[in-house]
Amino acid sequence: MASPFSIFRKNQKLMLALLTLLAMFGFVFLPAILEGMGGRTIQNPVVVHTKQFGDLNEHDLQTLVRQKRQVLSALTVVLQSLNVPANMAQQWLESQLGSGTEESVATMWLLSQVAKQQGVVIDDEAVNTFLQALTQNRVKADRFLVAFRQAGLSEVQFFAVMRDNLAAVRLETIFRYSMAGVTPSQRWDYFLRFKQTAAIEAVALPVADFTGKVEKPSEAELKEFFEKYKEQYALPGSPEPGFREPKKVALQWFKADFDKFIAAVTDKEVRERYEKNKELYTEKNEADVSASEAGKPVDQAPESGKKESLKKNEATPKDGSSGHGKADAKDPKGASSGHPASPFRLTAMLQEKTDASEAKPGAAKSSAGEQEKSKAGKSTTNDQEKPAPPMVQATRDRIRREIAFEKIEKAFAALRGQMSQYRTELSQYKAASLQAQDKDGKNGASRLPSPPAKLDFAKLAKDHGLAAGESGLVSQWQLQSLEVGRSLVGGREPIVSYAFQSLTNFQSEESMDLNGIYLFWKTDESKEQVLKFSNPGVQDAVLREWKMVKARPLAFQAAEKLAAEANKAKKPLKQAFADRPDLSVLTPPTFSWMTSGAVAFGSAPNAARISEVAGVSMPGNEFMAAVFRLTPKQAGAAMNAPKTTAYVIRLDELTPSQRVLWEQFTVDDFGKYAPAAQAGQQQIMRSWLNEVKSSAGFEWKRQPDQQQEESGSRHGD
Repeated sequence: MASPFSIFRKNQKLMLALLTLLAMFGFVFLPAILEGMGGRTIQNPVVVHTKQFGDLNEHDLQTLVRQKRQVLSALTVVLQSLNVPANMAQQWLESQLGSGTEESVATMWLLSQVAKQQGVVIDDEAVNTFLQALTQNRVKADRFLVAFRQAGLSEVQFFAVMRDNLAAVRLETIFRYSMAGVTPSQRWDYFLRFKQTAAIEAVALPVADFTGKVEKPSEAELKEFFEKYKEQYALPGSPEPGFREPKKVALQWFKADFDKFIAAVTDKEVRERYEKNKELYTEKNEADVSASEAGKPVDQAPESGKKESLKKNEATPKDGSSGHGKADAKDPKGASSGHPASPFRLTAMLQEKTDASEAKPGAAKSSAGEQEKSKAGKSTTNDQEKPAPPMVQATRDRIRREIAFEKIEKAFAALRGQMSQYRTELSQYKAASLQAQDKDGKNGASRLPSPPAKLDFAKLAKDHGLAAGESGLVSQWQLQSLEVGRSLVGGREPIVSYAFQSLTNFQSEESMDLNGIYLFWKTDESKEQVLKFSNPGVQDAVLREWKMVKARPLAFQAAEKLAAEANKAKKPLKQAFADRPDLSVLTPPTFSWMTSGAVAFGSAPNAARISEVAGVSMPGNEFMAAVFRLTPKQAGAAMNAPKTTAYVIRLDELTPSQRVLWEQFTVDDFGKYAPAAQAGQQQIMRSWLNEVKSSAGFEWKRQPDQQQEESGSRHGD
């Protein structure tokens, strides 16, 4: 058989010519062909560019987003084990670690790179310290492991993400310390914002009433206005316009009101239940129920000094690696870069508390003797005791609740069956409609089946003693303003996130709030989109916003004029404008500039917020500043936060007196009213963050996807 080399030598000129042609093809024509086929290749473009720290491509960013959301999910589960509601836990975690949006995650990544550059080091001990503070040292390590598994995280991944996030937080904290100084004058101002209250009269002048006085702009002006705000959402409470269409969903629901169902349970029903199940309502069982309803923690208090280590699923290799394989060690770009992959070390979050009998050797015998005496005494007493009353009030209340919940579940079961049947019939109708189409694409209209009849929620609700409601297509923040929008699915997930992320159309689900249970489904949804100026209806919407913005000064000037009239008359607004039936005078209850209330677990520093004023739509700092600058019996003018309404304000009085306030100020802890400084500090923090981004050359190569969220989350801007 001839050698391959002999064949090559014999035809070497021809083969060399062919190789030359192939090389030319590869260098000249192949790139152009591959570029033309770009739509069929896997795309992984750069989405975040920085001059100092390199780039994040699409894969890097999505990996960071996924891991951040997994960490937040795991920590939410941990806080739930401490009876913290899921929505409160999630809000607090996002306020501390940032949210799971692309914008927030990319910003935290940048800050972690800056922190490492400046020598900020976060080790596993620092992560454990954070977890202990987070849970107040009341959660065992194995509970953390369960939460990690539920979130789809390994221990190594969790610690890697936390090291980077805490490095970013540490950098922010260092800057916050630099602006921590507060003068006595500032402290007094913050104190007054919480402690001083105002009684006012007010007259609302809607800006919309003045748009008719605004001249119509040219098409060029409208286009310029649209281009400026087309990427922004029209956020509630913000004066900035926005024309970006958020994702929307439409919900329908039934609501079972707890109080109504409990009140509808008759004494006869309670008596019959008790007589049939007396053994369930004994004194012992009642004590057990009372203890469980008191919300006692599942875990007992810790024993001082003891610590617990996590049991590994796999032995740690001798080389000190994680033992979780290469996949875990390969983090996205910048994730703990330069940090050796250390074994996962989670310090025990909880140590068992020693029983009194174990702590004191003689305690067991003493306790036993006392128990014998107690038994003997109880036996003697019981011989002389009269029979206990058949039912105490606590038992009656418990039985009423049980019967009420059973009735609610029975009603919901019947409704779920009808909703499920409708969903099945709708699916069959859609399938039959497709089959009825001719092969050539023509629609066989004569053969189309009839769609199933829609459920009459109002009638069904009335038949079962429920209430019914529907939202129409609403954004996430619009849903939050509805009663159903403040409920939780499965006692954990806010409906505002579940409906937008997980729920499919016509899938029935339940949610609950403090007042009732909801049975709901999603009937429609629309995608988020950036509109074009040529889209139907867009020009009309832009014109409305243009006029609203231009009419604001007109409304404010009218409010100032009315305030001047009231000051000249030296009368309350009701008397000064008694001959003006077009002006409605509000007299809200007294209020302070700022207030605090029930907030997420551990988040007292973030509890400060603008107080609500009855009848005033979204009062903001501008409105409050105008109120508390006035002297008693003086009138002035102010706009609300979104600048949709101008108000004439007359201050009646400020309470308590300056003497009382000063005496309290001299003894009060500054920590009680320090949150009032938060707004100013947030503005400084935003300016600092913008400077950090500018110095690093941070630049988005595309518009980041921003999940709709409440304001207050770290880096959610």
